[in-house]
Amino acid sequence: MAGVFSNQIVTVAGRTLIASATATNQIVFVKALSATTVPADPSQTSGYDGIQGTIASSSATNNVARVVTSYNNAPTTATQPVKAIALMGKLASQSDAEAVIFAYCTDSGSEIYFPANNAPEQITRFAYNIAFEGDAPLEVTEAGAASLSDLDRFVSLHVAGDPTRGED
Repeated sequence: MAGVFSNQIVTVAGRTLIASATATNQIVFVKALSATTVPADPSQTSGYDGIQGTIASSSATNNVARVVTSYNNAPTTATQPVKAIALMGKLASQSDAEAVIFAYCTDSGSEIYFPANNAPEQITRFAYNIAFEGDAPLEVTEAGAASLSDLDRFVSLHVAGDPTRGED
């Protein structure tokens, strides 16, 4: 039998958040989603029809970020199958409405169940361990700015900001 949620993906939107984050505009995780079937596009919120979860904790050590999400019992007297879960995040400067799916986990070959609301109260937690590994440092430059490698290739015949004066 396959392991639960064998497909674990950081979305393009999640990678964009990582690239856009700064020390003063950090990533904030806002909520978790669940789906009763594997969504056609797991990176879009429209496919998540299950209960919403909360962020139980979030921390980072060295190159690993760990975010733990928490789900309570289903809101009905029926159990809820879970085939996919997702973690939503945003930049601190953005509103919660601007949150995107940062990462998701799916598996069409297995599932778990959130218990019904008439079952004993239960909390189901999922941990997202996001490791940033690579052989070379990642350089991120915001729009409208030049990186050092850009400046190495830059040739100008004018003083910056004055196209009428030459540069020595």
